[in-house]
Amino acid sequence: VLPLAEARRLTFTRAIEADLPPIDRDARRLHQVVGNVLANAVKFTPEGGRISLSCRQDGDAIRLEVADSGIG
Repeated sequence: VLPLAEARRLTFTRAIEADLPPIDRDARRLHQVVGNVLANAVKFTPEGGRISLSCRQDGDAIRLEVADSGIG
């Protein structure tokens, strides 16, 4: 989605915590879900807006967050 974000002059930032443990789930589905959420963020964020992706460990879980300055 980065080329789409750049074409719309969106600022895309990411903060991925170092040393995260491996995720032992279906990587293909996880990739699809994250891709869909990011695509929606690009689609509904006005030109010049912001999108951020963060990933960190939260106890025994991995927390993945997408935030944007769009209408949602």
